[in-house]
Amino acid sequence: MNVYDMIEGMGYIDERFLDHAISQKRARRVYLKPIISIAAALMITIGILPAATALGSDDSYNLLYSIYPKAAQSFKPVRRSCDDSGITLDVISADISGSDARVFFSVTDTEGGRLDDAIDLFDSYYMNTPYDTSNTCRLVSFDKESSCAYFVTETSSMHGESLNGKKLTFGFSTILCGEKHFADILPTPLSSIDTSPKTQKGLPNYSGGSYIGQMPDVPDMSFLETSDKVIYEPLDGAQITAVGYIDGALHVQTRYIDKADLDTHGFVTLKDSSGNDYENNGIFTACFEESGISYEETVIPIELSALADYSLYGDFEKSSRRIDGHWQVTARLE
Repeated sequence: MNVYDMIEGMGYIDERFLDHAISQKRARRVYLKPIISIAAALMITIGILPAATALGSDDSYNLLYSIYPKAAQSFKPVRRSCDDSGITLDVISADISGSDARVFFSVTDTEGGRLDDAIDLFDSYYMNTPYDTSNTCRLVSFDKESSCAYFVTETSSMHGESLNGKKLTFGFSTILCGEKHFADILPTPLSSIDTSPKTQKGLPNYSGGSYIGQMPDVPDMSFLETSDKVIYEPLDGAQITAVGYIDGALHVQTRYIDKADLDTHGFVTLKDSSGNDYENNGIFTACFEESGISYEETVIPIELSALADYSLYGDFEKSSRRIDGHWQVTARLE
């Protein structure tokens, strides 16, 4: 039994689920289903799936069915694939139930050596639908020997609209791999921090941010002025460009050179000598752009005298390889 036989066996167990399809707009990976999902079962079982199915073993199907029989029954075989740039998208099966939909698919590098277990589709995946939707795409297994990654996408219509239909169109356009990571103390002494740094009022092209407590009124605040100076570059493309103390808070400005291309991102925080994070509900990070470059400024309310007890810590990630293409599968589910 190969992988398609396995999925087909799943699909024909219960006829009630057979005439379902899937569709969706591209959405950010923010949706987490509140019920047990196929992804959870696959996280346990699919780790052995690439090798097991390649050898024609029944074990992978039997194990999946024994752990999550309802999921095994509802998935219907799709058996559609496409190739671009030496990468094959293989949509193995799909499941739909009212406003929820799932797709089980694989991504294989037919040239070999370019994919790894940090593969990311960079929010470029989509399922066509006329409704507003949210979804998540999860890597559930990567088989290094075959250079094949298995994913599950889960989709939900925002207002409960039914996604039932007869045609599935699914695809993506970007693959990121080769993750690089930095997580360490930044060599920026806080005991002699600049208390009169150059500032700007508000932020140019402010685009939001993250915060623990209430987000302050950004237009009324003072922020660090941007410049070409690089204080420290913990990761190629992630640059600490300014540090200063303004209005009772530590300000740390980070510039991301290739955020849009290689998903360069990260955060900064304070840690004490025991490695504990400094906690304050007023901490927030503001995101903005200047001359097409992405910036983030983290604001940490803290007494100036207390800064000597902490070190600046940074955690940054980026991808080193990007593959662009057009991978799309359209199938009518019989």
